[in-house]
Amino acid sequence: MRTVRITAFVPRSGEVDKSRVIQNCYFTKRITYDQWTPEMTRIGRQGGRILKVEMMGGT
Repeated sequence: MRTVRITAFVPRSGEVDKSRVIQNCYFTKRITYDQWTPEMTRIGRQGGRILKVEMMGGT
């Protein structure tokens, strides 16, 4: 089965001392090729950005 490895970030907001702080959460994830489109949509809806996409071999 073919897999895709993606590197992306999603902004996270939180409060520190009653001031708004926005931090980016970077992650790398390996998913199957069939899950690529829903995952891309989810990241986009959360305001994130995909930085890198790699096609991985599989059996």
